[in-house]
Amino acid sequence: MNILGIMTGTSLDGMDYALVNFQEQVGKPTFSIIATHFFEYSEALKNKIREIISERLPIKEFSQFNFYLSYLLNDKYRQFIELYSINPNSIDCISMHGQTLWHNPYNSPFLDKQISSTLQAGNISTLAKLTGKPVVGDFRSGDIALGGQGAPLVTIFDYDFFHNNNEERILLNIGGISNITYLPKNSDISQILAFDCGPGNILIDEIASNYFGIAFDKDGKIARRGNINQQLLDILLNDDFIDKLPPKSTGREKYNKHYIESALALIPQQIEKEDILRTFTEFTALAIAKNIIQFANPKATIIVSGGGRNNMFLMELLHNKFPNAQFNNIEDYGIPSDFKEAIAFGYLGYLRLNNKPGNVPNSTGASRPTILGTIALP
Repeated sequence: MNILGIMTGTSLDGMDYALVNFQEQVGKPTFSIIATHFFEYSEALKNKIREIISERLPIKEFSQFNFYLSYLLNDKYRQFIELYSINPNSIDCISMHGQTLWHNPYNSPFLDKQISSTLQAGNISTLAKLTGKPVVGDFRSGDIALGGQGAPLVTIFDYDFFHNNNEERILLNIGGISNITYLPKNSDISQILAFDCGPGNILIDEIASNYFGIAFDKDGKIARRGNINQQLLDILLNDDFIDKLPPKSTGREKYNKHYIESALALIPQQIEKEDILRTFTEFTALAIAKNIIQFANPKATIIVSGGGRNNMFLMELLHNKFPNAQFNNIEDYGIPSDFKEAIAFGYLGYLRLNNKPGNVPNSTGASRPTILGTIALP
């Protein structure tokens, strides 16, 4: 099957499109990449999503946004197939993650029940009608209904394509949120572990935007100039999520502008803005390192993907914390870093169409394996 995977992540940078051919050979899944492309969000769209996440948007505007995103995804779909001269008849299905606006995987009181929930924008029925293609989406809800976190969901992709009988591996993805998949050597799927570590780019980018007027700290150059404020770092390291036992997942509803301001409000003296960025970059690296040390094996081969990998200073900090570890880029395994998650969600669509389970209960905490996703027909 040729499946177009579409990923829109917590970084709010844009949309990753990856057209991938999936098939099975002797019972083992294989894939080959046909085309990939990144479409950047406009500043107006980024700001609108931030409005929704900060709970400042009325329900009528959320409804408009939910449909707007499907129209935008269709526009980019048309551009994508034109850019790469793709015959639309060769595409069997679109598999989309949707833009996460809210993620609360922990039961909390709501009316007369304890409810956990997640919300990804993008109306799959609308996109199916506009593109004329079956669309698979809403991957997280089924896992949450069975008591899981609804995340991380790329775990089954990591296991099927990266587990190795002779080598322990950690797949580290540094997107808006950082997460790892730990693959002990010669393991079966019930032995692997995957979870969110804490912030990835999300706080670093927020500070770069609010304090320096730039989208991100390119190569970590600004953070490199600053000094660690130990008082601020100690406050950040009290974060209860970092040491929380897996399964665990998080998102922009926790790590956001308010999170930064709340931490800074506990410091009586003013801190230089370069030092703020340096300290939050250190915190991001420590959150990743602490989780690897606590819950995985720091001697495993660490395979890195995600936009945060381009922050050279952040990567230096991680190398310094694991001086004896082998760090590899995911490109060494035939996958472009920026499109790993789009490819993985394409694979989840492939599993759904073949009626195969897509979650890994050991990682999400769900009571059992289950088929994930909803199919909308054109």
